[in-house]
Amino acid sequence: MSDQLASGTPALVTVARVILIVQTAFGCLGLMVVAGLLGRSPFDLTVFLPAIVIPVALLLIMVRWRSRRRWVWVTALVVEALTAVVQTVPLLVYGLLRPTDLLNVHLIGAVAVIALLSLSDVKGWFDR
Repeated sequence: MSDQLASGTPALVTVARVILIVQTAFGCLGLMVVAGLLGRSPFDLTVFLPAIVIPVALLLIMVRWRSRRRWVWVTALVVEALTAVVQTVPLLVYGLLRPTDLLNVHLIGAVAVIALLSLSDVKGWFDR
């Protein structure tokens, strides 16, 4: 593990954490924007509630990241896989998929974190 930082954390773990922090910040910002746009009808609330799940889960992951627990690693993988699905399924269902859609920052971040968390050094860091 020559790529470890002074704190003993592998550099790839830090890169994954930084991506997750950025995703969490954008998710919380997005929630504030969506909350401001919604009215008071029950339909608006049903649209808003699912949008809460990913940012809240990312926030939970960030709070517990340093615990190095196995559930944090698993939860991060599941949330990032869910993020990737949420970013691609509507495009596939409506037949709007273009090559430029694959340059979606949310999709790239989710795939990058999944790839990083799948590496043996990163996975091993969570097995304490």
